[in-house]
Amino acid sequence: MINLFIWIMSGLGFLILCLLTPSHRKVFNLKMLADRQEKAYQWIGLGLILLSFIACFFSVNIADAIINWFGILTFSALFIALVLSFKQSQLQKRKQQK
Repeated sequence: MINLFIWIMSGLGFLILCLLTPSHRKVFNLKMLADRQEKAYQWIGLGLILLSFIACFFSVNIADAIINWFGILTFSALFIALVLSFKQSQLQKRKQQK
């Protein structure tokens, strides 16, 4: 159960960090961010990833926690990359249909 929490926190952190780039915001049809909003997104994204790191240390011992966190972090990054590429391909299909 804790692994699911860690995966969700790191996935949300990566998603928020991805939304900092204009190309990813365009995929989700989001507006441009002000400088204060970009800093807030950056701190929230890094904070969620840090929260997942801290939660991992409370679940198992330190050596296993580091390996576990990097594994979960890898899978959440791959999942976010998959979602972004899927949304991008849907956006391209819609443009071709019009």
